[in-house]
Amino acid sequence: MNAIRIKSLITASVFTAMTVIICSLLSPSTAHADLGPKPTVNITVENVGDRVCYGTLLSEYDSTGPQSAWKGGDEDDIYTDLDRDIWKAFVDYEDADGYWFLQVAWLCDDAHGIDWNYFPPYSFKVLLYFPETNAFAVSGIYERYAFNSHFTVTLSGEQISVERTEAITAKKSYDYGGEILNLFLRIIITIAIELCVALLFRFTQKRLLLAVLCVNAVTQIILNIFLNVVYFYNGMLVLIGAYVLGELVVFVLEATAYSVVFGNTRFNGNGLINVSKFKSVAYAFVANAASFMTGFGVFLIGAKLA
Repeated sequence: MNAIRIKSLITASVFTAMTVIICSLLSPSTAHADLGPKPTVNITVENVGDRVCYGTLLSEYDSTGPQSAWKGGDEDDIYTDLDRDIWKAFVDYEDADGYWFLQVAWLCDDAHGIDWNYFPPYSFKVLLYFPETNAFAVSGIYERYAFNSHFTVTLSGEQISVERTEAITAKKSYDYGGEILNLFLRIIITIAIELCVALLFRFTQKRLLLAVLCVNAVTQIILNIFLNVVYFYNGMLVLIGAYVLGELVVFVLEATAYSVVFGNTRFNGNGLINVSKFKSVAYAFVANAASFMTGFGVFLIGAKLA
């Protein structure tokens, strides 16, 4: 295949991928503004024991998404999912910094905490209520630090005194270890897949396989670190567009690298071997398509287990 046909193939691939990216990123924000995952805040409450404990996030502002503070209106404005006495205790709580209770709370124990997965406040305090002693425990001010922000609150073993407000601390508890493991697995698996595809294309010479390994080691490490950063700050929806765009860039870079390296490769003993540019581009396309599907699957599995 001549250079013009190769350039045409790359141009068509670029145009197709960019069309997919534009549709996936622009459509949700214009026609369906509420589609797609939202940022979350998860608070794990440890050492609750047999105490009855309810938890919520106090918000810097009096509303976020569908949640809003009660300001003394009709009884119909009460958030009905909460017991009336629990709701009233939270409503009557007066925060020293003026943060608001947005009428949503969770029953917390050692297995379940606060799981605000739809428009959580950006700046917040953790407020725990113990109805048995009519006591509260409140944290300082925190902010979401990732698309899925995780914190852990560890209570003392003692029951909080009657009608007392105790200070608590929420520590960031994002699963960085799991993210690093997922990153490592994606890199290893995608490189292994591209080496297997190379064998299917009959790139059996050691120099060809070494070239594939070196090129992939560079592109896949950079790509997957980039994807981890995108997912950490922006979540799955933006990740999909970034993944397609990233794989497109990797495909172009690898196709160019293989066309140059393979086209100038010579071997003695079994005669001269010169891999055509078409075969180099075809290999880059097939290998990246296979690694894209597998790598994205590993990413999804890791996200669900997190």
